[in-house]
Amino acid sequence: IQRDLKVSNEDLPNYSLRFILSNQNISSVIPGASRTSQAEQYLKIEENRVTFKSDELLKIKSTVSSHMKGFNFTFQN
Repeated sequence: IQRDLKVSNEDLPNYSLRFILSNQNISSVIPGASRTSQAEQYLKIEENRVTFKSDELLKIKSTVSSHMKGFNFTFQN
């Protein structure tokens, strides 16, 4: 999924949090951090919050769906 979406390892935390925060029903996320640098990175992401546009969300959901065929899951709106 990460490769198909062309997300680098460095950008993955930001990308993931942006995806979660793009859901209008979610106002905050409390990610786990094992290092201070991770917590600082998460704070920067929140301070500079940019959510995905609807066409970007559609691409992400489509990509994930193609990899999850055969699994029982549902995307929340």
